[in-house]
Amino acid sequence: MLVAELSKEAASCGLQTETRPYQPHITLARHAQYLPDLNFEPVVWRAESFCLVESCSEPGGVNYQVRQQWPFTSGHP
Repeated sequence: MLVAELSKEAASCGLQTETRPYQPHITLARHAQYLPDLNFEPVVWRAESFCLVESCSEPGGVNYQVRQQWPFTSGHP
């Protein structure tokens, strides 16, 4: 729902967004040389907020800068 609403708001401002389906993810490693054979249980993660993050390419790699953060609000504790 969040992605759909953000996409709609961006479009109303004349901004183009990704056309690929959104796939939430966490990057654990970039440009890994091999993938270790690991077995682990899924991680359950409850998000309390979301951020607008700028991805800045620099000579030493990518630097991510949080530009704004908003809390999720719900009627659930």
